[in-house]
Amino acid sequence: MDTSEQYVNMCDCEEVQGNEPRGSTSKNFYHRTIPLTDSVQDFLNASIWLPRQDQIQEMFKLNMTELICGIHDWYCEESGGLEEFDSMEQLLLAFYMEKVHHKQWNREEWE
Repeated sequence: MDTSEQYVNMCDCEEVQGNEPRGSTSKNFYHRTIPLTDSVQDFLNASIWLPRQDQIQEMFKLNMTELICGIHDWYCEESGGLEEFDSMEQLLLAFYMEKVHHKQWNREEWE
């Protein structure tokens, strides 16, 4: 599970946070932005959800073949700009943001 500063920054946007599966039985990962509190709600409000690979895959709503072919085609098209991603979570998230929200990561923010 990627918990790097870059991945946290990539996840800290409305397009990703709006997909958080709150109340689900799945185990979610968070980056805490405030000191630990007694209130679960305060913690969730001041935390950044870090989606796992399977959660990013679910955000596409594609079957596995469509997803793999899409990533392959995108990777071949973007062959010069993908070395900035250090994990599969970062790569999948960049693919999701470009294909669904038409945004690219500029190493600091989505544009």
